[in-house]
Order: sequence, then C-alpha cells, then structure tokens
Amino acid sequence: MQYKVNKFFKEGYGIQVVNSTPFLLAYKKSKEKLKELLKGKNKITKEVNLTADDDYIYKKLKGITKKYTELKTVLENFDIEEIANNKTNSKKLIKDEHFQKGMRTSKILASFVEDSPKNFYQDYSMLIQDIKIQGTIVITIDLLEMMTASMNNNSWTSCLDLDKGTYRAGV
Repeated sequence: MQYKVNKFFKEGYGIQVVNSTPFLLAYKKSKEKLKELLKGKNKITKEVNLTADDDYIYKKLKGITKKYTELKTVLENFDIEEIANNKTNSKKLIKDEHFQKGMRTSKILASFVEDSPKNFYQDYSMLIQDIKIQGTIVITIDLLEMMTASMNNNSWTSCLDLDKGTYRAGV
C-alpha cells in the first residue's frame, strides 16, 4: 500500500513521499511546490479510498491459493474488483452452482473450502484489509502535526508515539 500512496503523490503532485502512515504524509520538495500545493495553508486534508494495484492483489491471492488449493480454479471466475470489494458484479455459475449478483465473494469462495471455512473468512478479511486503505490523509508542513501524528485517544499506539513509542526519539 505504501507504494500506491507514494505513486499517487509523485504522479499527481510531483512530490516524493519520505514517510507515510494512513493518516500523515510528510514530504520534501521545493518551497515553490509546497506553496503551490498548500496554497497558503499549513495543511490540507483529503478523504481517501485507495485499492492496491492488480499485481499486489494477485500476489496476495497466491498466498490464499497455497493455503486453500481447492480455490485455484474457483478464483478464475472473479475479476480483481470483485475480489477487492468482496461483492460480485454479475451472476455466477461455478461448478454447477448458481450465485446471484451482489453476493459476497468471500461467502461464495468459502462454500468451496473443504476444511475450516471459518479460518478462510479470517484469511480473506485480512486480505481485504491489506489491499484497501480508507481514511483521512493529512499533508502538512507543520512540525508539531508530524511529531504528534501517532498520539491519539484511540486504543492503538504507534512506535512513533512521543510518550510510549519505541522509536519516539526518531520523530
């Protein structure tokens, strides 16, 4: 996913990303480019919904088919969008079974898993989480924002957290 975010900013804005998390992008570029991008603001915020590129998704699917070999031929019935969105775009006829448009791809695939469909659902969920990124990206030149990006009121902490993070000195 890091590659997808870097490519988005390099191609879209001519900016080389040097550090990124889903919620903060710190970058370096000429002052003119920064001024042009930020238009007098300290930061800009953008809601994003990115999906990994096809090659990355195929690589991840290989891991699924290694564990669940019975799915190799079944997966040929789905396009990348159906895998990434976990929803079929059309009716399917797979191994003499009919599946309706709009069904969850994971449910269809699980019906062909011979052992432990529960584990399959978990593995498929991890695949989806790995290939999609949703959230808010903040582009900023404010040093305080960059230093405190890993500090939050949620249940998670980051290695860059200024209080408890392993790499807090690197911030």
